[in-house]
Amino acid sequence: MTPLEATLPRRSYCALQILKPILAAAGVPEPDMRQIYVGQRSIREFSTYDGLSRAILDFDMPETRATTILDHYTTGTGFKGIMSSGQLWLSPITLRLNQGELDTFALEHGLQGYVDAKGSHKPALAQAAADLFYLSFTQPQPSEHLWDVFGERGNGYRLRFAVTPGSAGQLRAIRYHGQTTLLRKVNDALASAGLPRFILKQISRVGAFYLPLMLQPENETRLLAKRFPGGNAPTISVGSHDVWPITIGSADKTAELTLIEVGIRRQDRAVVQANLPAWCPTIPVITD
Repeated sequence: MTPLEATLPRRSYCALQILKPILAAAGVPEPDMRQIYVGQRSIREFSTYDGLSRAILDFDMPETRATTILDHYTTGTGFKGIMSSGQLWLSPITLRLNQGELDTFALEHGLQGYVDAKGSHKPALAQAAADLFYLSFTQPQPSEHLWDVFGERGNGYRLRFAVTPGSAGQLRAIRYHGQTTLLRKVNDALASAGLPRFILKQISRVGAFYLPLMLQPENETRLLAKRFPGGNAPTISVGSHDVWPITIGSADKTAELTLIEVGIRRQDRAVVQANLPAWCPTIPVITD
């Protein structure tokens, strides 16, 4: 026992001994247990500390902070809207709640505040979904699947961007269900020792980066932003729901999106090139 460990309350010391081998195997540093409350029903970090949450999250779903080249597939109608507005819109997760959004992670990790034992959504999950906005990208490599599903069977467009996440956005590759997360290992071990589960900070956002295995062919990297009450999120109403717009080429707090290429399949390249709007007239048009 180290001098620091000797100062810990008994339950905190016990929790640390459970965490040590699991975190060490993952190459994750030990948390500062003086900043973590071990209660009867949960283990939580104090408000000014997120060391354990960030370490687990970055191991399970590493965040991309540097500029990254990514593709975004869209339909002809979507392309026309993007070109005319000069914007990309982050959509609310609400629109995909029937596709395994949030509930896949909640069921896998025992988040009973979001889903019941049968997997039915609870109000907290619907509220979380309404305040989470996402934009889907994928790795820049040829994909018949993506052209078929998102590129209007070759009649749509592939837009290649340099994406630089900002302070209000997170960019992470989606993790697909099928391999035990570090968070699950931590909480299973704590439960086996008779201790409560660790409640990860940013838990609603984490679930948006964890999807059903059947969606793995999408190879998605997701830009995510969260709307906080009174946080002045730049959302606007479009039809029956809100969206979070980002102007392409601007130093936006959510992300800076620089269009560097337009990919096509069935359109006439010269016609597409000639009709690019004034804000991107020299962007190359490539036939995939």
